[in-house]
Amino acid sequence: MQLTATRSDEGIEALASRVYDLGERPSQAKVRAAVRALRDANPALHRMADVPPGTVVEVPPLEESALRPGETTSEDAIASGLVRDYVTAAAALLGRQLFEDLSAESAEADATRRLARLPELRRAKTPGLAEALPATVAAAEARSAAAAEVRSRREAVLGQLAADLSDLAGAHGAAPGTGS
Repeated sequence: MQLTATRSDEGIEALASRVYDLGERPSQAKVRAAVRALRDANPALHRMADVPPGTVVEVPPLEESALRPGETTSEDAIASGLVRDYVTAAAALLGRQLFEDLSAESAEADATRRLARLPELRRAKTPGLAEALPATVAAAEARSAAAAEVRSRREAVLGQLAADLSDLAGAHGAAPGTGS
C-alpha cells in the first residue's frame, strides 16, 4: 500500500494529479478515475475542504496510470523509518544515561579519594583506619579507571550503533516522506 499526505489548499483533483502520472493533458475520464480511486480508498476525501493538511491518505494503484515517483511512500518505508527513529532515540537516551552514570561514578570515586586523603582522617586514631585508607584510595582509583575505560568504549559502541543505523537506513529505502 502506498501513502501520501494532503497539502494545504489542495483539491482532490490536484491531489490525484500529484500522486498519479496522468500525462501532460489528462482526459476528464482519467482524472475522474483517479479521484474516484482516492475517494473509494479514503472516504474522508469526499469532503476535501474538511481534510486538514498533512492527513495521511492511501493511494491505491490505478491500472491506467502509474504512481509519480517521490509522491508516495510505502507502509514498509514508513514502518522502517519509525523503527529507525525509535532505535536512534533509544540509543541517544542510553548514551546520555550511560554518560551520566559514568560521570557520577567518577565524581564518587574522586570524592572518596579526596576524603581518604584528608589530613584529619589520616590523624584519626580509629583502629584499622590506617590500613583501610590505602585500600580505599586504590579501590577509588580503580573505579575511576574503570569508568574512564567504559566511557571510551561507550563512544566506540555508540559510534558503531550510529553507523549500523545509517547502513540500515540505506539498505531499506529512504526515510518516511521522501518517497520510495
